[in-house]
Amino acid sequence: MELPSSVNRALAIAGEYQPQAIERARAAIALLLGFRAHSEAMAYVDSPLTMSGFPVEIAFSSADSSFRYTIDPGPMEHGPMARLDDAEVLFARLGSPPLATYVIDLVRQFQTGHNLRYGVFIGGRHNEMSDRYKLYLEVPESAAKAAEKFATELLDRPRALPNRQQRIEMIGVDPYANRIEVYARIEHMMTHEISALLWRADLMSRQGELVALLSESYPFSISRELPGSVFGFSYSVPTQGNGPIAFTLYTYARTMFGNDGNSRKKILELGRRKGWDFSFYDRLTEPLATQKDGVTTSHTMFGVTVVGDAPLGINFGVNPPSEVV
Repeated sequence: MELPSSVNRALAIAGEYQPQAIERARAAIALLLGFRAHSEAMAYVDSPLTMSGFPVEIAFSSADSSFRYTIDPGPMEHGPMARLDDAEVLFARLGSPPLATYVIDLVRQFQTGHNLRYGVFIGGRHNEMSDRYKLYLEVPESAAKAAEKFATELLDRPRALPNRQQRIEMIGVDPYANRIEVYARIEHMMTHEISALLWRADLMSRQGELVALLSESYPFSISRELPGSVFGFSYSVPTQGNGPIAFTLYTYARTMFGNDGNSRKKILELGRRKGWDFSFYDRLTEPLATQKDGVTTSHTMFGVTVVGDAPLGINFGVNPPSEVV
């Protein structure tokens, strides 16, 4: 199938950095977008994954140079309730290890009979040696209590900050790393309260580093108040063995940086200070360098990840721009 031009451009640039991986990535993306290829003309503007509705996000991590992306397989006329079944078929066709059945069955219960926005997203990572995929499962608001019960059992600790408005919105299943990740949103959190979220992952001692890294990225002091009223956070938990829990604190890139031009500038500056290689991101986002529109942005989420005693890292995503934006 013919992929959207912006995806073809992203693959062409990525091919200069991961030449052995790109044809495998192209085939996987074509498979994951297959439902949309046979859909209506609106198939590439109807997704909640990005602000423009485009169903593909190119993802970046300071800790991993793989070519990464997230896809909303959609389309809208193929209702969200059917997409979990579709995803299981897609993962089998991709040659994935078995998905965690107990999580799939539980989320199927969460989703059945409830309103959904997207149902599932699917993430891919490709490098010279391997291909890996991750399933992201929507948790409807009506299943919030049941999802929190699952998270409490997974983490073996109760919810932190119970007086703050928060709920689990998504559960990630990584069959390659044997990890389950729970994603939540929280409103009106103060900076000092980050330590309570870190407590749930035995990472309280690293609050100072996390806040310092956020402070490097934001033009105003966040010693007391965080930018914006809504943040996200996640816990990635190993399901086999005793590996460390990874904690990530997220917000919208535009909350941290504003428009796309400034987001790009600040992320590249941070990368240079930390010695992170963002050359692929630099090339991919060149068309965004002069973008000043802060209402509808191509950058999506920006997160800081803490795991064990490893150096902190950042994760972020962007709707891949065409040559001319």
